[in-house]
Amino acid sequence: LFDLPPEIACQRLASKGVPPDRFGREAKDFFTDVRSVYLDRALQNPHRICVIDAAETIYQINVKLEQIIINRLF
Repeated sequence: LFDLPPEIACQRLASKGVPPDRFGREAKDFFTDVRSVYLDRALQNPHRICVIDAAETIYQINVKLEQIIINRLF
């Protein structure tokens, strides 16, 4: 699960000039609630769902993904 606070997601989209679609025009509370549900599922299923902090750099995310994959394979 690539976790990113809604505020940061909105900032990233705005900085790229991406106009909000129908889904993107939902209220902030909607995205906060959806995020909460996904994080709860991850807590309930740690053997199935890994949470990655998507606010980190691409490099940091890549390192964490490699670690997760290696740990799951061996």
